[in-house]
Parts: sequence; C-alpha cells; structure tokens
Amino acid sequence: MKWLIVLSVFVASTMAQDWEILPRCEGKDWQYFPDPGSDCRSYFRCENGHPVRHYCDQGLLFDTNTMSCNWEQSVNCPPAHHPDPPFPEPPIQHPPQHPPPQNAPSPAGTCPPHEDPQFPTHLADNNDCTKFFKCLNGLPIPQNCPAGTHWNDTKKFCDYPGNAQCWKRIRFIR
Repeated sequence: MKWLIVLSVFVASTMAQDWEILPRCEGKDWQYFPDPGSDCRSYFRCENGHPVRHYCDQGLLFDTNTMSCNWEQSVNCPPAHHPDPPFPEPPIQHPPQHPPPQNAPSPAGTCPPHEDPQFPTHLADNNDCTKFFKCLNGLPIPQNCPAGTHWNDTKKFCDYPGNAQCWKRIRFIR
C-alpha cells in the first residue's frame, strides 16, 4: 500500500512538472519559445494568450539564438528531456481579422480552412524573398527564413538564394 501512495505522488508530480514546460503566454502574443520535449523539431508561439506548438520544416531545427527555424548544422540542440504534456493543448482562438496595412506581407495564394498541423501548407510572400507563410487553421502566419536564405516556393523550404530564384516570382509594388 505504501508503494502505491509513493507511486501516485510521483506520477502526479511528474505530470505537474511536464505541464509546467509549456510557456506562460499571458501578454506575450507572437513570442517564440523552445519545446523542450522535441529535440528542437518543434517550438511554441504564444497566440491569444495560449502556447501553440509549431513544427520546423524538414532539414531545419528551432534555434534558440535566433528564435526561428534554422539549418540543422547551425543549431546546437540539447537532447529532449521531457515527454509531451499529459494534457491536450488548449484550443486555438483566432485573432480578429483586420484589413492588412499597405505594404503588408502578402501571401501567394490562400490557406485551406482545415489541414494537419504537422504538415501545414506553406505560401510564398509576394513582397519579400526572405519571408513565407505557414498556414494555421486557415490563416497565413508570417515566417522568416534563416539569415542568408530565401523561400524556395518549388521545394517549400528556405534555400540558398541561387536555388530559390525568388526574383522570378516576386511582385514589385510601386
């Protein structure tokens, strides 16, 4: 009986500790945080006061120095040390929609209304080769490529500028 109580306390404390790995997002919308249970393949972004897990594209890891996804060889990633939280992630609330300001990033295309968050749709930015959009619940979320790279809309990842050939598709605003 005594071991059952000890085991129950251990499990409860472990679950509480794992839940605490989620970043606290009150007042921190659009801030990024590493996901300690992911080997740098995912990260959290605060959206409407809630942590939302995002995934880096293939070949990229979350870099805590730049707070963005970067080439694997450029990231010093500690091994994962926490399992995923035992509770479901909180539901995502969409921010109110406002018309974009002039010269705002402009996605090339539209996001599908529903999709698998582990395999999101990616859209090029019509105005900036170093940016792209990752679709989340039907909304285009602006993303930045690592320094020195451009969005390769054919391969759907950030690539060297010569490979991306962004100048062939960029829309110039006058």
